[in-house]
Amino acid sequence: GLPIPATTACCTASRDGRTWSWKTARYQAPPPAGGLWPAPEASDRHAIVVGAGLAGCVTAHALCSAGWRVTLLDAHGGPAHAASGNPGGMFHSIVHGEDGVHARAHRAAALATWRLAEPWVGSGEVAGQLAGLLRLDERQNAAQAEQWLARQQLPADHVRWVNTDEARALSGLPVPSGGWWFAQAGWLHPAGLATRLLQEASAWLAPHTGSTADPSPAPLLRTRWHSPVQSLRRTEGSGASGFEVQLADGEVLHAASVVLCPAMGVPELLATLPPEQAVGPLPLSAVRGQITVVAPSSPASLAAGQGDAMPRVPVAGGGYVLRLSPDTLLCGATSQHHDPDATVREADHARNLQQATHLGALPADALETAARVTGGRTQWRAVTPDRLPLIGALPWSAERLAASGARRTDQVRMIPRERNAHGGLYVVAGLGSRGITWSGLAGELIAHWVTGAPCPVEADLRDALDPARFVARARHRKLSPDTQAPSF
Repeated sequence: GLPIPATTACCTASRDGRTWSWKTARYQAPPPAGGLWPAPEASDRHAIVVGAGLAGCVTAHALCSAGWRVTLLDAHGGPAHAASGNPGGMFHSIVHGEDGVHARAHRAAALATWRLAEPWVGSGEVAGQLAGLLRLDERQNAAQAEQWLARQQLPADHVRWVNTDEARALSGLPVPSGGWWFAQAGWLHPAGLATRLLQEASAWLAPHTGSTADPSPAPLLRTRWHSPVQSLRRTEGSGASGFEVQLADGEVLHAASVVLCPAMGVPELLATLPPEQAVGPLPLSAVRGQITVVAPSSPASLAAGQGDAMPRVPVAGGGYVLRLSPDTLLCGATSQHHDPDATVREADHARNLQQATHLGALPADALETAARVTGGRTQWRAVTPDRLPLIGALPWSAERLAASGARRTDQVRMIPRERNAHGGLYVVAGLGSRGITWSGLAGELIAHWVTGAPCPVEADLRDALDPARFVARARHRKLSPDTQAPSF
């Protein structure tokens, strides 16, 4: 937590024994490098956010909500043009027997996204459906599922186990098994959510400065489209503490803090830092994914009961299906490592259709179904080795840590960061295939790191998403050569 000031008081008697004098010393311990820091001064509450995908938009929204000025930069002409540009995507919690860090973090994330998006989806401002989600689990049995739920005391209005018959009734599909019913889950349009976040943030105004030259308060959010970032570095000196961000056209912007959110573009930007400001490498890899959009069956097939059974709610399990509209089905998605092919491939459509058929959303006639594919999209997800995102202040590089003599690099909160009392360099990346699920919590958590707001999750979950965790694990393996790193 925040450092607790220690106060020491002492009293001394005068020589005549009749007068007293008191002396008080107050010591403020500095916060741990990766711990909880107080809010910067008002003059430093300006951040540049690089990347306007869903991660960048929730970051900008969360910082503006805290009263910070934000400059949002993106190379495209608007928000959500890359992986966040799919027509729809799911979000939901998960259940695991041990209820470890992954399960708890995903639960916190799904609930944060639910709180964020539910009013806008309910009002029709963001396309989607939040009436629940069914995740099939063909390897699970009812007795064990109920045992897990009883032991973990998870509320039934969040998750419960349903048998095959109930799963079919809830989904409207002839699904092959029972599964987990998540009531606080569903699907939504990620670009629509990103746009709505920016609309709300743009309506918030900075406090009036009292300037007679411009008496009108300015919006907290400023967006800059078609503004690719070329490099960044930390600046020092009187009136220049913070970061310098250079755009591709040569323009230079300044802010006390910078948050990097361009997914696989993060390592490229970090490589532009001078050696004396270098941070540790982020273990991000690109995973290719392709989705498939399917039109409805012919009217004759539907009338004969031989066509698609459109899902009432999103269904996942070895692929997923969701109803974008009454007559459009989205299914997917493939997952391919080390695959740079940007084309939309027929083979990947076939795999997505096969998964949708197994879930009961499409007829068994794959050839007839393939003829009704109306669209698809290929993008890359930025993933980490442990499948958890990177959210927080960036740690120093190994060379800087060695030169500094830092000893406690086995604990994330002790690892030095590229930050000071004025601001810092932060990241929100590695959301992987669960970008919508992570988005709400990512905004809340990065606002905590940057602004000093209360932490939205338990300390061990904060540490589990801390980008310095890989430094700590490497240090732990070095100290304990016979101990294998945990596998995920």
